[in-house]
Order: sequence, then C-alpha cells, then structure tokens
Amino acid sequence: ERGEVPKDFLVKLRLLWNEGGYTMTLGIHECEFCEGPFGPENGSTRAKSSSEKVLVDKENKIDYHIPEMIFHYIEIHNFKPSDDFIKFVMGN
Repeated sequence: ERGEVPKDFLVKLRLLWNEGGYTMTLGIHECEFCEGPFGPENGSTRAKSSSEKVLVDKENKIDYHIPEMIFHYIEIHNFKPSDDFIKFVMGN
C-alpha cells in the first residue's frame, strides 16, 4: 500500500532498528521498484540490502520481520506499512 506515515515514524523506526531485535542476512536484494527517476537509465543504481531484523511486539505477541530496505521503500517509494505496525512503532 502507498501513503503517508506519521511525521516521526521513520525516526522511531530507526531507533527501534538500531536498538532492538536481532538481525539476519538474507542474501542480496535489489529494489524491484527502482525505475523511472530512480533507475539505472538516469545514472542511478537500484538500492540494495541483505539484512532483516525481527522486532517483537510483546504486548500483542507479534514478531515483525522487517527488511532493512523498509526505509528505502518508505522514503523513496511512499510505501505505507500496516496500521498495526505503525501503531507498534509509534508506541515505542
């Protein structure tokens, strides 16, 4: 889904990413949406990452498996995570 996230969402998500959960390497992944103004035809390369972190919502007993690319998807491609995930991040 595309849409806006709350103003401080990315700041709070970065804090959670840096302090909590555990990280796994999943192999190289290139952004499948990097085309048009962000794509190689304009001198840009596709964003790449291979990490995932698991963030645990103990209150609701949910493990969120979050790719490091989530920051890229939100900032560049206007991706909007689920409302439940947004509530979890904003509540921390």
